[in-house]
Amino acid sequence: MFMEKTFIPLVLPQAMFMFEIGNIFKVRREKLRMSAQQVADLAGISRSYYTKLENGDNDGTLKTLVAICGALRLDFETLFTSTGNARILEDDMRRVPLMTLAQAYAWIQSGAEIRGADMYPSISINIDCSPRTIGVVLSDDSMEPQFSKGDTIVCDLNINPRPGCVVLATNTETQASMIRIYADLGTDEAGEKIFELRPRNSFYPTLRSDRKPLFVTAVGIERREPLIDPMVM
Repeated sequence: MFMEKTFIPLVLPQAMFMFEIGNIFKVRREKLRMSAQQVADLAGISRSYYTKLENGDNDGTLKTLVAICGALRLDFETLFTSTGNARILEDDMRRVPLMTLAQAYAWIQSGAEIRGADMYPSISINIDCSPRTIGVVLSDDSMEPQFSKGDTIVCDLNINPRPGCVVLATNTETQASMIRIYADLGTDEAGEKIFELRPRNSFYPTLRSDRKPLFVTAVGIERREPLIDPMVM
């Protein structure tokens, strides 16, 4: 697939540097048919601040530039290469933070702010998803044989669970996150929804929301297998 690139000089005066960066942002925003307000909201900044950056009238901090690149699906890690290229991810590519189950639990309990997830490593995905999407690495064999320890499950926090889907859930009693199969059991007498979280491995217990403090956080939308180095097999 053809990948567009925008070329800029490697060494630039600061004013010209920010003008070129702002132009890259503007071209990309217009290509995605996004408004300045939409980009600003995703990046966690004000519209006026983003507009000044886009026009080259303001200097952005590293954190702000990273956030804008995330909103516009620009690959910040290779924005400036040794040849002076600004590389743009393909239209259907985006980067999402990658976490362990323990990290995912702590992040969820802290409010699940996607802007607070930039401390984690990231992976590139090419599926339709919301900006509130993360990758979670399985740390046990509870989902075997469907999933294996070390697999990455890409989870979207903006999707509601349906019976039979894979979900990222939390158990506040054990202070843990888990990947499980979601099963809808209807509602109780008070009208509260009851559901089960089912493992694939029968060694692990099935949990019910009317017996444990369980919360479904996200729905799995893609599985990634870990790469294995053939030199160590």
